[in-house]
Amino acid sequence: MRIFVSRHGQTDWNVKGIQQGVTDIPLNETGLTQARELAQSLKDSGIKHVYTSFLSRANVTGQTVADALGIPCEIIPGVQEINLGQWQGFTWAECCEKWPE
Repeated sequence: MRIFVSRHGQTDWNVKGIQQGVTDIPLNETGLTQARELAQSLKDSGIKHVYTSFLSRANVTGQTVADALGIPCEIIPGVQEINLGQWQGFTWAECCEKWPE
């Protein structure tokens, strides 16, 4: 058995360097294109199933791959980015400024 692991496509917060954590930020146009390109690159991979988190950026990426390959896509509870708590929504520089300790 082979397992392929992929990160979700780009979001606007990725571009700005903002920590997403479990904040549900959708893919931007580049991210949607990346998801389609990932699907094309996996066309002959033999993948039989896609598993993804509930976060839309991951789910849309995974579903795009699954749809292109004609295979199922399943959301797995507990499979998502970590909760960054109060850091979510801030850049690393802002976090260091707000919480220097």
